[in-house]
Amino acid sequence: MARYEPGGVGAETVLYRGITTAAGNAGGTTLIASDLTGSNDFVTDTIIIIMSGDCRREVRDISSFATASGTITVGTAFSAQIVSGITFAIVARMSADVEVAALQADVGDASASALFSLYGILGNPAQSFLTMIGYQGATSLADKITAARAALIDQITVLRMAELDAANLPADIDALKQRSVTNVSMMEFWGDVDDIITLTTATANVDLPNVTIADIPANTTITRVIGIIRIRAINDTSGATNAINGAAIIRVKKSTGAWATDDVDLITIPDNILSTSASTKEGGVTINGANDAASEVDANATYNLRFNGNIFVDGNNLQLIDVNVGLQVYFIPT
Repeated sequence: MARYEPGGVGAETVLYRGITTAAGNAGGTTLIASDLTGSNDFVTDTIIIIMSGDCRREVRDISSFATASGTITVGTAFSAQIVSGITFAIVARMSADVEVAALQADVGDASASALFSLYGILGNPAQSFLTMIGYQGATSLADKITAARAALIDQITVLRMAELDAANLPADIDALKQRSVTNVSMMEFWGDVDDIITLTTATANVDLPNVTIADIPANTTITRVIGIIRIRAINDTSGATNAINGAAIIRVKKSTGAWATDDVDLITIPDNILSTSASTKEGGVTINGANDAASEVDANATYNLRFNGNIFVDGNNLQLIDVNVGLQVYFIPT
């Protein structure tokens, strides 16, 4: 068996140089060198370089070797069938620069340096990729290495971007919006002022001014609605100390809904509030509700408000002067 040992190079780098004696398989995964028949297996897990023919300059990993026939099998097929009479070299994986220089004269292309340098650093994927791009678009050795590196980076970027599922991006953006408290907005809406609302000793439903909600932006969700009632003054005409008798509720519904079916609590009016001395006019109050009415107040619409059924006072009558009701609407992007 012949060995190829260029001057100044140890035998552990270029292990063998030979010529194929028969055609390998049509798929390009084998080559045959009868000179290797009967030799020990020093070939497996080394590198083979084709130095002539259609596959000149191609490099592959050797995956197995059949000593009985001198058949070498590579892990990745060559670009064409390796026929008889093809010159090749078997090289140890950790090839030295001097070995590459010796092979350049046979391969006849300075790009072999770039190939082997990158191959030694990155392994077979780099070799396969460089073979694929064919060292196009560069002439000097430095340019070839730069072009190959840029192409590898481009391919890695493409593969990384492919991992992103574009269909999930809207959901991801929505989740970020939901977590950001700075995206909560509020708009306040008020109805007309009712000059006098009279409460008596009889329980009754007492209507309040309607409130129209408009201009809540599209692509938002209403998350909380709070009610407010403002009363400029309170006037007793009963001749005795007067006040709300028992807790009462202001309720709200859409104008298209039905009372006792679609309405929800908006403002709780406590017992004995609006206390007024006999036959006097007291200053007014503002009451902010604590109930969240977003289950009913959920869109741009006109809403009805009223004291619901059970409101009454200690004596006839208690007048609420210049009454105004409003809704604070909180919403977030969706």
